Amino acid sequence: MTPRPGRSSKGFLTILAFSLALLVVSIMVSLSTGSAGYGLIDVARVLLGQGSGPARSIVLGIRLPRTLLSVLVGAALGVSGVLVQTATRNPLAEPYLLGISSGALVATGFAIIALPAGVAFSTWVTLMASFAGGLAAFLVVMVLARLAGGSHTSLILAGIAVSSFLSGATVLLSLLVQNKLGSFIIWLLGSFLTASMEQVRITLPVVVAVTAASLALAGRLDLLLMGDEVAVQGGVDPGKMRQTAVILAALATAVSVGVAGVIGFVGLVVPHMARFLAGIGHRRTLVLSAILGGSLLCLADAASRAAGRILLLGELPVGAVTALIGAPFFAALLIRFGRRSQW
Repeated sequence: MTPRPGRSSKGFLTILAFSLALLVVSIMVSLSTGSAGYGLIDVARVLLGQGSGPARSIVLGIRLPRTLLSVLVGAALGVSGVLVQTATRNPLAEPYLLGISSGALVATGFAIIALPAGVAFSTWVTLMASFAGGLAAFLVVMVLARLAGGSHTSLILAGIAVSSFLSGATVLLSLLVQNKLGSFIIWLLGSFLTASMEQVRITLPVVVAVTAASLALAGRLDLLLMGDEVAVQGGVDPGKMRQTAVILAALATAVSVGVAGVIGFVGLVVPHMARFLAGIGHRRTLVLSAILGGSLLCLADAASRAAGRILLLGELPVGAVTALIGAPFFAALLIRFGRRSQW
């Protein structure tokens, strides 16, 4: 897909309207998918306050938190993907490239080992562990990148090094938590199985704050995307702007891992979809990435439940579904950009 330089305001509003319609459809599909057998008509009745007691309990108590959380996490990963690709000036980058998710996952694993099950799996404990681990990994990446010169290339290489190390630590942790391995796999493969309204209430302000801050920096991000020299001429410090973008991406990624585990490829695929539809300007790209990210992950979660029922496996990890979608997309991007840059 070739990014478009820009669209008219009317054209963008049309795309925005279709994107919002897709989000609504995705939410309704998700609310209508599950083992209890309550379909679209039942969901509509519940939302209109006319459903039966059991239907209301299933739709509002179980499916709604899961649907809302998948939309929020998808939006967070979509926005993070835009920020990381801009900060690194690498079209193949995604939020998990910088080691944030691996750090968050390792910290969550340590919490599972060290704390009683009733404490380790509480929302606040997993979120605090995820934040701490993601932040620690991010700081290590930033220190390594600065020691290596502070360029966007050094940032990518430092992220790969830290991610590789922490991935090995994750494997060792999975062996140490054999008695709690089923719960750890939720974070390892990504899932909304434990979604709750408490997680939604915690995640919502973080996603809104990161998105709002990113939109406020959209003009500076446009300059950064054009190169450091252009950014300097426009009055922007490339190093500080790059760090700010990565910090925002780290915050959104950490909270995503804390509530849903590692879900890859959303942050890679969605920004390219948004740029193809709206051009390379960050204000429009960020808005569309949030909406499309929410829609994509919401549909992927519904697909994981539907496929699990068909295969008699309960449900598939949503991270596996996004990998099946994203891996071919990544391969296509790799070939395209590899030929262009003569790798």
